[in-house]
Parts: sequence; structure tokens; C-alpha cells
Amino acid sequence: MTSDSQAKQKRLSYLNLKLKIFETSKYLNLILTIIKPYFLILLLNYSMSFIQTAMNWYSPMYTGGIIDIVTRSKDPDHLWGLLRDMFLFTLINQQVSKLFAKVNNKAYSSLNRNLKGEIYRKILDCDMEFFDKMSTQEATMLLNTGAESLINLCIYQATNTLQSVLSIFGSLYQMYLISPDLAKVIIYTMPVRFAMMFFGYRSHTKLNDQLNNLYSDVWTLPMQAIQNILLVKCFSTEEKEHEEYVETQRQLKEIEAEYNGEPLLIDLGRTLINEGLTLFLIYRGGQLVFSDKMTPGDLSMFNAYSATFISTTSSIHHSFKQLYSGYHNSLKILNLLEQSAKVKNRQSQNLKKEKLTGAISINNVSFCYPSKPEVEVLSDISLKINAGEAIAFVGVSGSGKTTLSYLLQNLYTPTQGKIFIDGEDIRDYDLTWLHHQMGYVSQEPVLLDKTVEQNIVYGIEGDYTQEQVEKALALSNSKFILNTEKFPDGLKTRLGGGRTKLSGGQKQRIAIARAFIKDPKILILDEPTSALDGESESKVQKAIDELVALGDRTVIVIAHRLSTIINCHKIVVFEEGKIVEQGTHRELIAKDGAYKKLFEFQINNMKNL
Repeated sequence: MTSDSQAKQKRLSYLNLKLKIFETSKYLNLILTIIKPYFLILLLNYSMSFIQTAMNWYSPMYTGGIIDIVTRSKDPDHLWGLLRDMFLFTLINQQVSKLFAKVNNKAYSSLNRNLKGEIYRKILDCDMEFFDKMSTQEATMLLNTGAESLINLCIYQATNTLQSVLSIFGSLYQMYLISPDLAKVIIYTMPVRFAMMFFGYRSHTKLNDQLNNLYSDVWTLPMQAIQNILLVKCFSTEEKEHEEYVETQRQLKEIEAEYNGEPLLIDLGRTLINEGLTLFLIYRGGQLVFSDKMTPGDLSMFNAYSATFISTTSSIHHSFKQLYSGYHNSLKILNLLEQSAKVKNRQSQNLKKEKLTGAISINNVSFCYPSKPEVEVLSDISLKINAGEAIAFVGVSGSGKTTLSYLLQNLYTPTQGKIFIDGEDIRDYDLTWLHHQMGYVSQEPVLLDKTVEQNIVYGIEGDYTQEQVEKALALSNSKFILNTEKFPDGLKTRLGGGRTKLSGGQKQRIAIARAFIKDPKILILDEPTSALDGESESKVQKAIDELVALGDRTVIVIAHRLSTIINCHKIVVFEEGKIVEQGTHRELIAKDGAYKKLFEFQINNMKNL
């Protein structure tokens, strides 16, 4: 390797180290921010940990003193006094240990009680980019296990590591006070010990990612299969799903065994050093006792401290391994909290208006989904929509119609250009307030595991009246739910979770009712009648036409069935992320362009039927 290559490699290594230090310090600062409300209980927990460890340093002193009295001074009064002090110290030490356990449990329960709720709120606060990159199973696992990892990191892993470090240096300090010569022997072995710990630690960190991935698979595989049980049954893939789960469990068992184990050479080397050092200290300490340079009690104390030192240094890599594992497992939560904070800062605008008219201006908007920045979905879109107008977006699938509806709701931010509503940049509005001024019906109806009434009023703030519900049912042609023969519980009929089943068209009508009841100033309907039968489509279309005729709200309809949007004030035709035509139905037919081709294609298909 040339000198230039070596220099570049060193600089790259330095930059990587600098980046890791920066990332670690950033996340540590974020952890401190998270635990700030629990600072006092955590400080008490760490303080009690320190006190308990420090008190354990004094236990060998009593044993050493007793041995010296028995073998040298032989003073009964002194022996009795020391035994009394030892009894009181043991009693106090036990109470301190119990108090520490209570404080430890209190700290854990405090974080566990509140942190999961906070993390759930943070997940809900994340923007759509987060949910584009993370599946439902992963997000649920993050809530359940990520919070647990963060709590364990702050309580157990941090406490265990703190106690191990205090035990090592406390024992070393006590040994040095008793016999500097013997303590130096132990100090000389420390570089070898920490070198072995470092190599063992590196092997564990490499396996940590594999373990996390397998834990995630073990969690998500059965959840995914059960959520899509109809697909599993229809394709008879029960055995396949089971085999994949069992294989993942087998891999997990193998990696866990390797992770919890230790390389043979490191284990053998540590054993040889520990046993050899113990024998040498006893031999050398015995010589010092024979020459009256050390008392038998001092030798006993020294051996007790050395045993604590040896056992702790032998196991401290487990403490660091757990600490690293807890930190690594918490990274997703920390990333989530960091992203949620950025989203909050970006959405912290508070612009509200007494009344929204619904005038929309789209100026030179281009957009790429953050998960696929190389694919431009929308390209230089410009469009004016007057307040109270009914606008239709048409075009083949994938042409950008639905994506533009997401941008209009400020679910994503354009990569270029701006969107204005009533003359104000959409990003300046209070997002919650803006969404309450909008109604949205997606092309795939989504209903929650709640009652029909709860689904319909889902987007309403505050109280509502039964008249509002009934009006929404009538407008969306959803009064079928009031048929007590088929639905005895009426509006209280529970949906989801294996309960009452609705057809696709019935679900869509409930979803439409949910949008209508909000009485929104901007109504976005993405294929609102795609799942409806002819009769229901006609009734819902009539309700939409009546809303359009009122002219008091802006209606945007995304449709493949061109017959449903003929009466719109303006029809906008999309092709490959661009607007290629716009105008009324008559104007576009007269142009003999893209719209006319789409219209004639559908007419011909109807004739062929």
C-alpha cells in the first residue's frame, strides 16, 4: 500500500471515529433529554448503587481484623467490639441493599409507566416518510420492545456497569493501601485483561445486529401471517409460514449461543491468568506474612479484594456487552424521537383562520418520495383551483394524482415549489387545524376496530348530534346499517377483529360518511365510488353533485370512471407526473387529446359488454 493510500485510509478511519463520537454524543444528549423528567429518581438510583458498592468495600476489613485479633493480639474485648460493629454494619448493609432494590424498582416503574405513552405519541407525530420506511409490525415492535430497551439501558445496564467499574477501581485502591507490591502485580495484568475484553467485545458487537434482525423476524412473521390469514388460507401456505418461523427460531438459537458464549482462546487465557494470579498472590502474600511484612488479616483482606477484582474484571465485558446491546437496541427509538422532534419543529406553525374558503394555488411543484429520492413522481405541476370549484384528476394509474392529494393535505413536503391555500403557504398552517378543514376518502376504505358510529365521527372535534350522523348516512347512502334485521346493534355495531363483516362497498360508504360529517371546506375523494355497486354509486354520485352545486366548498375528485366527473368545473389530465391537459369535459373532448382517448376507451369497453 502506498503512502498516499495509507494516509487516506488513516484519514477515513479518523473521520469514521469522529462521526461515531458525534453520533454517540448526540444520542447521549437525547437520552438525557428523555430522562430529564425522571432525573431525581434516577440520580437517587445511581447514588444508592454507589453507596451499596462502596459499603461492600468495607466487608473484608472486619474479616481481616477478626483474623488478626484471633492470631495475634488475642484480645477478647477487642474481638467482641469488632464482632458487634460487624453485626451492625451487616444489618445496615442489608437494609441499604433492600432500599436500593426498592429505589431501582421505583425508577423502573416510573419510566415504564410514562415512557411508552410518550413514545406512542412520538410515533403518531412522525410524518409519512417514517411510515413509508417502517412496516406496521416494526412500528408495533418498536413501541413494545424499543421502550423496554431504553428503560433497561437507563436503569439496569447503566447501574450494573457503574457497579462493575466502581468495584474494580475500589478494590484496586483498597489493595494498594494494604500492599502496594502485591497490587502492582495485579496492575501489570490489566492491559492483557482489557485486551481480551476488547476482542471479546468486538465479536459480540458484530453479532448484535444479526440478533436484532432475528428478534424482529420472530416477532413480525407470525403477526404478518395472522393479519393476512385469508391470504394464507387461500394459498394454503400454512406449512410454509410455519417452516419459515421454525427456521428463524433455529437461527436465533444458534446466534444466541454464539453471542452468549466466548471464543475458546479468550476463555482459556482468562482462566489461566485468573487462576495463576490467585495462586501467585497467595504464595507471595504468604511469604510476606512469614517475614512479618503483612499480617494474616491483611492477607485475608487482600485476597478478598483481589477475588472481587478478578471476578469483576472477568465479567465486566458482560456488563459492557449489555450496555452496548441496550444502547444499540435503543437506537431506533432514539432515531424516532429525533425525527419526531424535527417533525414537530417543522409543523409548529400556528396559522389559523376564522374561515377557510378553499382556494388552492399549486406553483411549480415537483416531488419525490423520501424513500425513493431518485424517482420523480410529480414534475413542475402548476394549477389554480378557485374556492367552491369541483376539480377532477384523471389519468392512468401511477401518473401522480393520489400523490398530489397527499401534498394538498401537507402529508409530504414538495421537493420543489409551493402550495398555497387561501393565499397562505400550506406549511404555515397549524397542521391539526388544517386537517379539520379537510375531508378525505381514500381509494381503499379504512375502518377502525370500533363501532360504526365511532368510525363515522372519528374526525370530529368535540360534541356532535345524531342529526349530523343521520345526515352523513343519508348523503353517503349508508342507511343500510340501520337495518335491525341484518345489523341488530345499528350504529353500535362493532367492526373489525373478526366481528361484523361489511362488503367493500359498505365500507366505502361508511368512509364517505366519515368525510361528509365533518362538513369540510376542502373535500378530497380518491376513487370514492370504485367499490360501489351501480345503484349505490349513482346515489353517492348524486350526493357529490349536490355538494358541488352548493358551491360552498372545494371538491377534488380522483377518478378512473370518467362518467362520474363529467359535471366537474375543471378536469385535469395527468401523464407520468405532469399535467398534460385541463378544461371542462366539452373542451377536452374538442381538443382530441389524451382525455378524449381515455373517454373513448371507456365508452368502447362499455359497448363491448
